[in-house]
Amino acid sequence: VSADLNVAHQRETQILLADFNKAQEVLKDKISALQILLEGTEEKLRNRESRPEDLHLIAELREMVSEREALVKKLVDDKKFYQLELVNRETSFNKVFNSSANVGVINPLIKVSPQCPAHRAALFSVFLLSMFLRVPLKVHGPEALNCRSESRQIRFFLLRRSSLQRTFDPQRSNPLLEKT
Repeated sequence: VSADLNVAHQRETQILLADFNKAQEVLKDKISALQILLEGTEEKLRNRESRPEDLHLIAELREMVSEREALVKKLVDDKKFYQLELVNRETSFNKVFNSSANVGVINPLIKVSPQCPAHRAALFSVFLLSMFLRVPLKVHGPEALNCRSESRQIRFFLLRRSSLQRTFDPQRSNPLLEKT
């Protein structure tokens, strides 16, 4: 009886072991199929087309970036322009109005020296003013051209315009500056 029981037990154990091995093989096949399906799905996810709302958002962001880059470029160009303009105006100002101005040196008794650069520049300024007015100006006395600083000269000249007479000579086509 015990030998029959051992044989029956052995048979059942082998049947259970065979069923277990079959189930294990089926599960391995399922795992393999699911692994292949997972890899295919991941590949599809990586290569999928972008959503329209994502594309729209990307386009808006790119447009904002390009607008801001253009604005930054414009601001940099404007800054460069204004820096150069400032240097240019300062240079022109220093050429026209002597850069080393002597404040408070107006002396109405001083004689005008045409060799002095400030006096020559002042004479030229008066000449330009007469050309602008299209009327020759006749300056009476040294008081119109007696300062050393051009900016002071022009201010002094404009303040003293009551001492200037406008004269027109029809014989001459160009305005002239005459000193008496």
